[in-house]
Amino acid sequence: MQALNAESGKVVWRHPLPGRTESSPLVVGNEVIAGCECGSVYALDARTGKERWSTAVGGAVKASPAFDHGTVFVGDYSGQMTALRASNGSVVWRASAGNSIYGTAAVAFGRVYAGDLGGGFHAWDESSGSSDWGTSTSGYVYSAAAAAKTPDTPPSVYFGSYDGTVYALDARTGATRWTESASGPVSGAGSMIGDVFYAGDLKTTQTWGFRATDGKPVLQSRDGAYNPVISDGRLLYMTGYRVIYALRPDHGPSVNGFVKKSRNLAG
Repeated sequence: MQALNAESGKVVWRHPLPGRTESSPLVVGNEVIAGCECGSVYALDARTGKERWSTAVGGAVKASPAFDHGTVFVGDYSGQMTALRASNGSVVWRASAGNSIYGTAAVAFGRVYAGDLGGGFHAWDESSGSSDWGTSTSGYVYSAAAAAKTPDTPPSVYFGSYDGTVYALDARTGATRWTESASGPVSGAGSMIGDVFYAGDLKTTQTWGFRATDGKPVLQSRDGAYNPVISDGRLLYMTGYRVIYALRPDHGPSVNGFVKKSRNLAG
C-alpha cells in the first residue's frame, strides 16, 4: 500500500504487504484499512503508513472493507463475512455465506448485505452476525450492492448478477420488489443516485439506469461495462469502457435518457 501527495503525486509512504491486494483502501479517521490476498486485513496510520493492527480472516480478501459505527465488515474467499473493531482489529463476529465473497458489503438498516460467487445474496444482523435472510440468483454475484430508501420506496437493496439481471429486494425481508434485464453479466458495483439505480453490463458494455420504484429503464448508454456513475450533486460522471463522461441535468425530449438537441438550421 502507498500514499501519494494529492497535489504533486509524490509518494508520502509505502507499506509492504505479504500478498497481492485487490482491495480498495478504506479511510476511517486516521486509519487506512485494506484487505490482502494473504488472508488478513491491515490497518495503517494514514499519516505515516505504520501498521496499527492486522487480523487474519478466513481466506483471501479481494473485497474492499465497509465501515459503520466503529466496526469494519469484510468478506473473503473462504465464504466468510467478518466484523472487526476498527480501533484494534478484534473480531466482533463471523458469519458464513457458503461461497466466496468478492463484492464490498453494503451496511444499512441494521444489516450487512453481500453476494457470493455461488449466486447467493445475504443479509446478516449488523450487531450479531446472525442471518436475517438469504436469496439466490442463477449467476455469480460479483457486484457490490447499494442500499437505499427513497421517498417512494421502502428500504431496499439493489445489485446485479452474472445472470444478466438487476435485482431490487426489500432490505428487511429479502422479498423481490422488481427484477430487470441488463442484457449481460453485471460485474461492477452499482450506484443509487436520487431515485435511479445505475449498473453496467459486460456483454453489451452499456450503462443502465433503472427507476427505483418499478425498475423501468430511464437511461441506456452505449458505453459502460463496470462501475457505472457517481455524482458530486451537480454533475453525473459516467465511466465508459475507455472514456469518462460528465453529464449535466437537462430538459426536453429524450432518447434512452439523453436529451435530443435540435439542429441549429441557421448555423
